[in-house]
Amino acid sequence: MAVETRGIRHVHLMVADHGRSVSFYKDVFGMEIGFRDGNILFLQSPNRHDDLALHLAVTDDEKARVGAQGGYDHFGITVKDRGQLDDCIALVIAAGGSLVDKGEHAPGVPYAYITDPDGYVIEI
Repeated sequence: MAVETRGIRHVHLMVADHGRSVSFYKDVFGMEIGFRDGNILFLQSPNRHDDLALHLAVTDDEKARVGAQGGYDHFGITVKDRGQLDDCIALVIAAGGSLVDKGEHAPGVPYAYITDPDGYVIEI
């Protein structure tokens, strides 16, 4: 029998600049710093159900991994009101991110792929 879970604990990203990344995720998604563990800042969503770990890259190996996607393609953040998708995209651009693609997965199911300042792709 499978173990019951509460969901995904967090997504862990290597970032070049804590301040820039914290500002982006705060300005766009309302995330706040929950706690620090060494070079890692754990951001929490406003409802405290989701965490995002921002690991400051300090070694050459870590710096080489910033923005690298490897086997990962993107992660998703749910926008509560899909009618605010364009507003969210505007916040992304103002906060140093960019729009990659926008469309509908199916009629009435809009999406946008955006990037954060380090180049990580996020589906909203």
